[in-house]
Amino acid sequence: MALLVETIVLLGETIALLGETIALSVKTIALSVETMPLQL
Repeated sequence: MALLVETIVLLGETIALLGETIALSVKTIALSVETMPLQL
C-alpha cells in the first residue's frame, strides 16, 4: 500500500516537472517570437 502511495506521489512530481518544462519552453518560444522582429 505504501509503495502505491509513493508511486502516485512520484508520478505527480514527474507530471509537475513536465508541466514546468513545457511552460518554460512556451515562454522561450514567446521570447524568441518577440525578439525576432528586432533581429531583422
